[in-house]
Amino acid sequence: DTVSDIGAYPLLQDIAIIQLSTNEIDFGTVVVDSISVTEILVSSFGTIDLEVDISTSDNVFSVSESSFTLMPGQEQTIEVYFNPNSNTVYNEELSITSNALNNEESVVTLLGVGFIPPQISVTPQQLSASLLEDQIDFTQNIQITNNGTDNLDWTLGRSWTFNTCGASGRYGPSQIQCDSY
Repeated sequence: DTVSDIGAYPLLQDIAIIQLSTNEIDFGTVVVDSISVTEILVSSFGTIDLEVDISTSDNVFSVSESSFTLMPGQEQTIEVYFNPNSNTVYNEELSITSNALNNEESVVTLLGVGFIPPQISVTPQQLSASLLEDQIDFTQNIQITNNGTDNLDWTLGRSWTFNTCGASGRYGPSQIQCDSY
């Protein structure tokens, strides 16, 4: 059975018909100022050329082709880009207008979340210590800062082991002493 056999589009003369592979694209979470890409397939099933124009209202979403024509039976893969510029939720529409009898204006919902990951900063970046004779401990402060917008999870282990390589003295062992220990 053909479409004309069931009476949906009598005689199928001089009409364009559009089909889209999806009506929603969810990009998920994407790091701010980076690009995520996915594809949508536009198909032409009519008897005349399908003329297509694609637009979006927000510049964080864009497409590889904004205007094209498909002959009957042709398909066109369109890349859809998401480039978030802030740490927020995005919900926009991709508007696809055409000369299609079945759907002159199609809408594809575009979803995505901009994300700024945690950015750790540690000051000082290096610790050193020298214990004087008869001194058994010392204290040194470090500052850990998160310059990102997401939570920073961190741990600091306390299982440090210092080895004297069997040597003693004011300045500790030399590398040669440790290598032979």
